[in-house]
Amino acid sequence: MHIKMNLKRIFLLIPLFFFSLGPASSQAGPIISSDFAGGNIMVVKTAGDTIWLKPDLSETDGEWFYWYFKVSNISGKQLFFQFTLDNQFTAFGPAYSINNNNTWKWYGENRVHKNGFSYAFSPEDTVAWFCTAFPYTGKDLDSFLSRLENRDRLHRDTLCLSPDNRVIEQLSIIPSGDKPGTMVLITARHHACEMMANYVMEGIIESILNEVELEYLREKVEFLIVPFMDKDGVENGEQGKNRIPRDHNRDYEGESIYQSTAALREEIPAWSDGRLKIALDLHCPWIKGEYHEWIYLVGKKDPIMEAEQIRFGELLENHATGELRFRSRDFLPYGTSWNTQGSFTKGLSFSGWAGGLDNISLATTLEFPYANILGVQVTRDNARAFGKAISYALLDYLKGLANPPYSAQNEDDVWKRDWPGAFQEISIPSSVDADYQNAMFFPASGPPPQPLIVSLHTWSGDYRQKDPLAPMILEKGWNYIHPDFRGRNNHPDACGSEKVIPDIEDAILYAKQHGNVDPDNIHVIGTSGGGYATLLMYMKTSLDIRSFSAWVPISDLVDWYWACDSRGLKYAGDILKSTGSQDSLLDIEESKRRSPYFMDTPVSRRKNSILNIYCGIHDGYTGSVPITQSINFYNKLVRDAKGNKAASVPREDALYMLSNRTFNPAETAPLILPEGRRIHYYKQFHSINLTIFEGGHELLPGAAMEELIKNTLNQ
Repeated sequence: MHIKMNLKRIFLLIPLFFFSLGPASSQAGPIISSDFAGGNIMVVKTAGDTIWLKPDLSETDGEWFYWYFKVSNISGKQLFFQFTLDNQFTAFGPAYSINNNNTWKWYGENRVHKNGFSYAFSPEDTVAWFCTAFPYTGKDLDSFLSRLENRDRLHRDTLCLSPDNRVIEQLSIIPSGDKPGTMVLITARHHACEMMANYVMEGIIESILNEVELEYLREKVEFLIVPFMDKDGVENGEQGKNRIPRDHNRDYEGESIYQSTAALREEIPAWSDGRLKIALDLHCPWIKGEYHEWIYLVGKKDPIMEAEQIRFGELLENHATGELRFRSRDFLPYGTSWNTQGSFTKGLSFSGWAGGLDNISLATTLEFPYANILGVQVTRDNARAFGKAISYALLDYLKGLANPPYSAQNEDDVWKRDWPGAFQEISIPSSVDADYQNAMFFPASGPPPQPLIVSLHTWSGDYRQKDPLAPMILEKGWNYIHPDFRGRNNHPDACGSEKVIPDIEDAILYAKQHGNVDPDNIHVIGTSGGGYATLLMYMKTSLDIRSFSAWVPISDLVDWYWACDSRGLKYAGDILKSTGSQDSLLDIEESKRRSPYFMDTPVSRRKNSILNIYCGIHDGYTGSVPITQSINFYNKLVRDAKGNKAASVPREDALYMLSNRTFNPAETAPLILPEGRRIHYYKQFHSINLTIFEGGHELLPGAAMEELIKNTLNQ
């Protein structure tokens, strides 16, 4: 175990003798101190009414920004507090409390100038506290628990003792009835300075115990909650982040050096007995700036766990409708910003460890900003209200585990993951970098060689996403592959990047090498984001492909971004992240580079290929992708192939369909798809086909399979 000695308070007394000697009086200088729970400050020098300060960075690798001090003998004085390090204040300045350290407020915008601020104290003021944000230590937890309604349902126990012999609390909410089938673990303060996370935790606890609609959680779920993983750091006023030799949130690998992490790693597997479904770790990010002034989940490298995080984020967005909003589009994928392997070189994090426990469904870190969330000041009350929103999202998520939401109208549903046993999960090395992609694969037996179906996942999906075509392909005995091609479209390596087409081509080559593939019978099909990837393949692949089937596809990211942004859809944020757009301003040129609509059409290369584009006439109203994404792309291909005007979709036809969501003239017998869906509109130019059917944002498996059978050779 890592044993430390706290010498901070002895050290801090030294400059005080030079700053204020003798008894405090209105004539004497002010007295700066940090000899209280959570206190942290170092006085660098003083001159007149100006005091130079910096945070105590003892046991911290590099600089951080937590500080908390008391100043007394202030009556009637105006003092200037000048910090010697940069990045010491939130967007709303410091937090402060005058005469009573329980009445915390933000000092406000524009109060900080050149790393310092001034404060004019009234004659009645005797003492003031200033801090990075609203402090939270053991006494605040005691106060919360003492006033908590229905606290008899909550049990306060000891996880272990800290190196300084403090009790590290664990709180339990245990159903009164039968042994619960579901367990949830919640932690905070792996980094001692991240105080605002505890107010969110209060909201979670209070709502679970008292909200009528959360009775399911009280009766069916057992919660174990650890408010202070670094209890000594909290009470001693230490940074905790980047602690030497490693901080508590990198202590889940090898032998733990801290008592709390060691105890948690030992207790949780036995406590949960395979019933732990959710592990949630509450954090606060950097003090301000991009990614640090909105709430977000930290994406996992594992695509399965990432999909669970995305699902939970969507549920949380539905409930976080108060002052503090949560946007699922702010999800921070692995490989983005600080969330890379370089941040985990010192050890495994809590969520990384919890994600490997038996039967766990969701292990995630949630970052909750200190002061500013999308322009709204964080208060203790609205932080607690956000905690309540988390409780409701937990409820929906846990209920969803038993009854996953299957929706024929939502082909971007990442929740669907059950696969027939004949499909293999494989790993394919990338031809463009050192990465690997996973895929689901079924090799046909033979002879003779069989067709290969390359099925591409949706916008928010990955290779494990359930594909309704898979069992139909299996029944036909054809080769099948469902590649990952960089996963969800919310980071620069995905979403039409230079790595996407090589990944899909790598998957095709793998299937040809390991399956029984007829090389003249390769077919690419996808829905929504998979339809987008299908159009990308049509425009860019050098491989010989017999047919391409794009269902409800995206062809123009620029137009689709504006449509999603105006409707508040999460996909707008995904496009911003994928294109590397800064300050929420779309990088139009990069978006065009990733859009099939703006690519050169390989007319001669596709003369022996078939392209089928399908869209539901109600999409864009009931779904996320307007039919113009399909119509405009079809018209582009006709233009690029020098087709005559009659082969294109006239503007008036498109406008009529958009306005009326129907078309078929009365004198024309309507065409019907296998699912019994009416075809409202059909156009063909050579081997390029556009079908607009009665429906929304969806794939019709029967129609898709019928088209594949028709397009295969010698079947």
